[in-house]
Amino acid sequence: MIESFRVTKHLHVSVTDRVAGRSPDTRASILLWRHSAIWLSILFVASRAVVFLFMAGRGTDLGVHSGYAEKIIAGNIPFKDFFPEYPPLVFIFTGIPALLDHSLRWYFPIFRSLCCGVDILTWLLLLRRNIARPLQSLLYVVCSTALGPLLYDRIDIVLGFLLLLAIAELLNGRHRTSFLAVGIGIAFKFIPVIWVPALLASESKRGIQRFCWAVLLLSLPTVMSFNAMAMLGGSDFGELFWYHSIRGIQIESTPANVEMAFMWFGPPGTVTSEFGSVNLHTAYEPAILRVTNTLLALAILASGFIAMRRKMGSDGMPLLLCAVLSAALFLSKVLSPQFFLILLPMLSAQALPPSRWAATAHCLLVLAIFVMTGAMFPWCYSKVLELVPWAEVILVARNVCLGILAISLFYRAIVAADSGCDGWRN
Repeated sequence: MIESFRVTKHLHVSVTDRVAGRSPDTRASILLWRHSAIWLSILFVASRAVVFLFMAGRGTDLGVHSGYAEKIIAGNIPFKDFFPEYPPLVFIFTGIPALLDHSLRWYFPIFRSLCCGVDILTWLLLLRRNIARPLQSLLYVVCSTALGPLLYDRIDIVLGFLLLLAIAELLNGRHRTSFLAVGIGIAFKFIPVIWVPALLASESKRGIQRFCWAVLLLSLPTVMSFNAMAMLGGSDFGELFWYHSIRGIQIESTPANVEMAFMWFGPPGTVTSEFGSVNLHTAYEPAILRVTNTLLALAILASGFIAMRRKMGSDGMPLLLCAVLSAALFLSKVLSPQFFLILLPMLSAQALPPSRWAATAHCLLVLAIFVMTGAMFPWCYSKVLELVPWAEVILVARNVCLGILAISLFYRAIVAADSGCDGWRN
């Protein structure tokens, strides 16, 4: 009778688990995740307290955004009375503190509070994405703390959240919501446009209707935001694109590293402050830009070719998108430290390589990139601007690690292709 009760109880548990769609092993993994999530969230809150107390304000550029907000409050219209360096959708986020406090006395605290809210949403989304993968969540806490002076003083944390949301929706099978999130990201800051070839190439294999929806949703936020600004009277958008097209080689970028190498053996360069960044100019600048721009275009086209030719699985597409983003940062003529706030959520949401050695190498590579970035800005930035040799070595090492990361992500995306289910579901 006791044995019969045990069998009945076992069958009841099995049936219950089948109905719930979860095996006992899965339930154990979820319980383990909940336990890890509690401790990781405590660590997350402690790290944010450190950021607010000791790091916030050291690398701020909020003066730029508050300046734009002050002009808008005074009745000036963007792209008519003044010419910002950001697309129109940015002003929705940066204008909230000005709407709450017209005097702008509390602009900085309100802005940082909004960024903190976005950071919390990113953290919750990562916890949900990283069920039974606490190491990736821990990686986010450590690396984001290393970028503490940038975390709540730049708008890039918003774009990082939008791209993470796009990936999460893509993997849940909600493609239209995902494309809309990417489209909003493009309207917020142009960087996600590098994803368009891969997304459209992959969607084109699913029929003309799906492809047309993708084109519409990817472009709609940008078109609507510029149209709204034009209706208000601001229609001189050429200044925005001209501003970014004529920017020089920013001192932290990989092209600047090449210039530094030439300067060791050739004529010296000139460090200038212009277009909102510190740039390095040498006689080799035009040739270096032609080479790096060509390589960047090839990397973006390669992502589209890979997505077109291969069946991207649940791990393959996120890896491919993360790879092309890493490559774009590596090859771009502008590599501001806050751009790593865009890359970090994507990296933290990726599955680790199956090999323990490869997983360890990947984590160490990511840690090296973000620790060196955090060490340079703002703590050693003056030495970077002075082109002190040891500061140059740190900068070159960071960018080399970023290039290695991009190559490894492309390789893993190709390997992961054809191994996942269609539709990119988990």
